[in-house]
Formats: sequence, C-alpha cells, structure tokens
Amino acid sequence: LEVLGIRPHKGRGFTHDEEQEGLRSHVVLISHALWRNHFGGTDDALGQQMTLDREDFTVVGVMPPGFTYPYANDLWFPLHLERESEGSWGLNVQARLAEGVTLERARQELEVLARRLRADYPDILGDRTLTPVSTRDVLLGEKGHQSVALLGAVGFVLLIVCINIACLLLARSVARRREMSIRSALGATRARQIRQLLTESGLMAAAGGALGLVLALWLSRSLPILVPGRMSNLLEAVPIDSWVVLFTLALTIVAGMLFGALPSWVATRGGLEALRRGGRGQDGSSSSRLFNWMVIAEVALCLLLLTGAGLMLQNLQGLLSSDLGYDPRHLTVFSVTLGGDEYSHPQRRIQSVRQIEDRLRALPEVAEAGLTSMFPSHRGAVGTSLEIEGKPMEPQDPQILAHSRLVSPGFFAAMNMRARRGRLLQPSDSSEAAPVALISNSLAQAYWPDSSPVGERIRSRRSDDGRWLTIVGIVPDLREYFGIEHAWYRPYAQQADTPASEEVTFVVRTNSAAEALQETLNGAVREADRNLPVFDFTPVPELFRESLDQERLGTVLMGAFAVFGLLIAALGILGVTAYGVNRGRNELGIRLALGARPDQVLLLVVKRTLRLAVWGVVIGIAGSLVAGRLLSGWVVSLSPPGLSVLMAVSLFLLAVALAASYWPARSASKVDPLQALRLE
Repeated sequence: LEVLGIRPHKGRGFTHDEEQEGLRSHVVLISHALWRNHFGGTDDALGQQMTLDREDFTVVGVMPPGFTYPYANDLWFPLHLERESEGSWGLNVQARLAEGVTLERARQELEVLARRLRADYPDILGDRTLTPVSTRDVLLGEKGHQSVALLGAVGFVLLIVCINIACLLLARSVARRREMSIRSALGATRARQIRQLLTESGLMAAAGGALGLVLALWLSRSLPILVPGRMSNLLEAVPIDSWVVLFTLALTIVAGMLFGALPSWVATRGGLEALRRGGRGQDGSSSSRLFNWMVIAEVALCLLLLTGAGLMLQNLQGLLSSDLGYDPRHLTVFSVTLGGDEYSHPQRRIQSVRQIEDRLRALPEVAEAGLTSMFPSHRGAVGTSLEIEGKPMEPQDPQILAHSRLVSPGFFAAMNMRARRGRLLQPSDSSEAAPVALISNSLAQAYWPDSSPVGERIRSRRSDDGRWLTIVGIVPDLREYFGIEHAWYRPYAQQADTPASEEVTFVVRTNSAAEALQETLNGAVREADRNLPVFDFTPVPELFRESLDQERLGTVLMGAFAVFGLLIAALGILGVTAYGVNRGRNELGIRLALGARPDQVLLLVVKRTLRLAVWGVVIGIAGSLVAGRLLSGWVVSLSPPGLSVLMAVSLFLLAVALAASYWPARSASKVDPLQALRLE
C-alpha cells in the first residue's frame, strides 16, 4: 500500500511486524463493498472477527471505494512466505521508480540483478529474467485507448455545442453591429469592444460550466445505481475531486473563447459603416459563408461521432455473437477452494473433486459435469511460456504463451467439445500414468503447420520438476477473456500437487435453467465434502456478458455522445436555416411575387441546406476513415468502417438535415410577397 500510495478508507494497513518471514498473521483488509454490504458500513467492523477457511481473522482496515488493484478483490492478507515452502510464481512485484529514473534504466539494473539471482538460485530462476512494465500500461492496456476514443467523442460534442452557440452569437453580433458602431463613434476601441463581448461569452460559459458540474455531481451518485454489475465500480472509482473541478474550469474558459472569439470579431468589424446603413444590419456574403462553414463542420463532426458509435456497436454485436467454441446454454460454473492443511496432500484433493463430480452427475437435472482451474471467458488468466522438445529456444526468440488449464475428463463432455485430432483426456490419465496434455487448434497450427503435433512433447518453462508432457490430442479454440490465443490442458490428477490446483471451477451442464438448481448443486457439494464453501455460482451466458462489461459501457457512452451530438447538430441546422430564411425573406418574397410557386421556394431552401450537409458528409467520411483506422489499431477486434456503416450513417445524417431544414423552408414558402416588396 505504501508503494501504491493508497491509504485505507477506515482503519489501518498491515504493519511490518505482520509481514515477517514465516509468520502467519491473522489480520485482513476488506473491500469497501464488503464493508458496506456485510457490515452495514459502520465503524463497528474494525476489530471484528471473520472466519475464513475455518480460521479466524481480525478486520483491521477498509479499502477505499473502487479500489480493485490488481483485480476486483474483497479480502487482502499479509503475504505468507516460508523458506521451506515451494511457493507460487503468480506474484507481481511492485516498485516505484526514484526521481529522474527512466524505465529503460530500471530495465538495465534489473538485468544485472537477474544475472546475479540466476547464478545464486539456478534451480529456481533457470533462464528467466526480470522485466519492468509500467503499471499504467498494465492497468489500462486496451481500456486506455478506449478512454482516449471516448474523450475524443466528448471533445467532438463540445465542439458541436460551441459551433451552435457561436452561430447564435454570430447572428446576434450581426444585429449588434449598429450598437458597436455607436460605441466606436463614442471612442471605444475595437480591442475594448472585443474584450467586452468575450467577457459576455465567458460569463455564459461560466454559468454553463457551473450547471454542468452540478449535474455531474448528481449523476455521479445516481449512475452507479442504474448501471448493473461490475461497471458500477468504474463509476464509483472516479470521484469528482479538485482535479475534476480545475479541469472543468479550464474547459469552461476554453469553451468561452471558442464560441465567443469569432462573433466578437464579426460584431466589431464594421466600424462606422453600420451607421451609414440606417440600421438594416446587412453583413454581405462573408457572414453567410461563416454560417455555411459552421453547418458543414457540425455535420462532419456529427458523422464522426455516429461512425464511432456504429463501429463500437458493430464490434459489441460481433463479440456477443462470436463463436465461443462451446455451447453456453444450460451451462453453469461455480468454484471451491481446496486450501489449508486438510487439502495439502494431492490425493486428498483428487479424492474430493472426484466425489463432487460423481455427486453432480448423479443428479437427474445434470447432464455432464467436469472441472477446470480457469474457465474461459472469465476474469483472470494463467499464461504459461511453453517449450517444445527438440526445438530449443534462443534468447531472442518470442515466447510461446498459452493459457494453462488443469481439467478433468468430464470438462470436455460438459463443454460439448470433441477432439479434432488424437483423443481427449481419460480417467486413466491418473497421477501414476505418463504425463499428457491437450493443446488448442491455434497452438497446433502456429507451431506445427505442416505436421501433426500428436506424440510431440512440451513442458512449461516454469516447471519445477522439468517433466515433458506428451501431446495426445488437439481440441477447438475457446473464446478467451484475455488476448492470449493459445491454450493447453493438463489432467488435474497429474497436477494436483501444484498451487494452480487449489482453486477449482466446476462446469455443469444441466437439462434446464440453472438458476433454479443452485441449492441442488450446493447440496451435492456439501454431501461430498461439507467443509468446502461454494462461491461464484454463475450461469455461463451471464458470465460471458460480464466479461464484455467494458466494451458494453464504452458502446453505451459513445452512443449517448453520438445521440447528444446529433440532437445538437439538428438544432444547429434548424437554427441556421431559420436564420437564413429570416434574413432572405425579401429575396424569397420577390421570387414569389415574380411567379415562383411555394413548393419551389421550399425546395430551394431545402436544397441549400442539403448542399451544405453533403459537403459535411464528404468531409466527415474522410475523417471517419482516418479515425476508424486509428481506432482499429487501438481496440482489438474493431475493424475500420466499411461501406455499409458509412452509407448508413451518411443517409441517416442527411435525413436528419432534411427534417431539420423542412420547417424553416415551409415557413419560407409562406412569405407574403407584398410585404417583402414593401420592405424592398
């Protein structure tokens, strides 16, 4: 916690005395959610006893809201290390760089340290090295790129809003030219007038920024209640603090300058000329061109937003409908932990899981049952670097990374998976039999493209015993939660002495909806071993949807920004068209007086607006192609925008522009010719 700079929300963290070598301290830190839901969010939780895995622990602190580093946990214990313990390699070492030290310099120092450690502990480290990785890169990864894309969407919405307000102020500035000319005649300089107008727009921006901040405070408390699942943690973890207020203040100032600069310049441009016009406020073609360019910019930005939302929606639909490699219907998973002294012996673990599997299969509602150490599409993964017999790896060779799973033979039956080549695991693959493994189809194609890997031997580069495992079969690829493509499967019975065998996920295929069978399945586990608590009971379709929470939240936010931008752009087109109709009433009246039909006038106004919208669509398509390629390079599985997406978005935006221009055009077709001629 000291390295991370984290202070507990309540209580304290671990002391150095509680982290001594060989000492098993019975203290625990709990998450803010557990403190709120289990202890009612009261200070009475501190000092209370919790029984965990039949051992008593004292609650000494509550972690801050939204703290999920490195994963979404509820409990934290002091790391228990003993010299005689084999330990686990699943540890992350955290360090904070000293002032002025770069990551490259830290990498060089760690290489020296790794060489020293390999010389001192060759049996443990082997040829492994130490590599520093930025925590920001680990935490954000692809999510960081998605955040940048969403921030870009917010920027586009802000620009559309600023363009709209600039249009309103520009129209107002044209009407105020006579006022500005009178001020000039009375001795006011142009700089002073611009300063006055910028002050007015700044006050308007300040009022909007203050209202926006109030709305943000309200939404920050309401949205976590409305957003389901783990996505609410993302919102709770982002407080509105002083940095957010300062950012809002800076953005308010920038927005005020953006939508106030051009109208201020136009309003003060005429000097004493407006006095000679008799107050009619005609501004020539330059202001009209400005309005036209603003409409084009609005349409282009809106098309960019809609294209981004369409791409993310298309990506989410593709992920939801993607081939998982198994049938998730009527499939349920739940987990148990085989820890503590009672399950320290491998045979005890094997016996317990077999008894549970037998009890589950005996239920009339259960079709198949098996187990795995890590279910695909679930949060978390164990990636292992593999070594192929007869193909020694050079230091510069890329590592062969694969998801590592311990499974029982029933796992493949429950998943409805068949061997593509060779055979599946069998009950005869026991701890006394020769070690075997299955590999995924992608792993086979990557490293044995022209031959069959069945009969070849592989092993983990982190294997303590150095045993080679014979590949006996190839199974289909499964949709994984993390970006590692390959996977390999080992019999649980042959790896029950490893740390990975402690937490087991049972996979059960039922004959009906699993939600109604939770108590039945729990009862089967208790009958087999009453000491094993069951947790994370989840239907697999729901589990898969949870794994896409980040993508779904990003799609919803991008869609909301796109809809908001579309509404504002439609209002802007409506306002600019109405303003143009109002300023051109004389021209339209003369056309009607000379014999033009009302429908011709209506079509004339609509064509003018649609011409601007088409230019905006063309510019927006060009920008969307560039932005789409950039997004596809950032977000995995996101493709650049295709012709169908661009066509659909363009036609939709043109339809909105047509609808927005119709009412002003209809008003233009009803202009009284006599009144127009009288004014002329």
